[in-house]
Amino acid sequence: ESSNCSRIPHVSQIERCSYFVIISSDFIHPGLKLIFQLIGEVSDLNVLIGDDVKGTITLRLIDVPWDQALDLILDIKNLGMLREGNVVRILPREKIRSMRQAELTAVKEERQLEPLETEVVTVSYTALGNITGPADELLTDRGKITPDNRNKQLIVTDIPSVIEEVKK
Repeated sequence: ESSNCSRIPHVSQIERCSYFVIISSDFIHPGLKLIFQLIGEVSDLNVLIGDDVKGTITLRLIDVPWDQALDLILDIKNLGMLREGNVVRILPREKIRSMRQAELTAVKEERQLEPLETEVVTVSYTALGNITGPADELLTDRGKITPDNRNKQLIVTDIPSVIEEVKK
């Protein structure tokens, strides 16, 4: 069904199958943005391309599913994609890596600001020693576990989300 791509030059054939779209095209040095626009058209995805995505590529695709073509192009050009619903953002891999690192840092900093709580967890069917080691691995830097052997309980001090994990 080539009507979906009538606005895009150089498309020789687009065939819709029940589960995916197969692209058959022959491109000589088109801009990457044109290629991603084509993939957006055939995949019914909204494609956002970062300003730092530049360059051209020469390719010949015969009966290649669009998602495989996208993966190949991203790999060759050292690009990556972030998919949220039907929106795909295409960015350099390094930028995606730094965005993810910033998210992890923000989460870590948020955990450092979260208030500590203390809760008593009763342990059944096993010795406290069997639970204390694995539970210690779940704690944040500020958290601590104090075993109460007499009552077979753990006194856990940490942020609420970690205490919930220790309870499991």
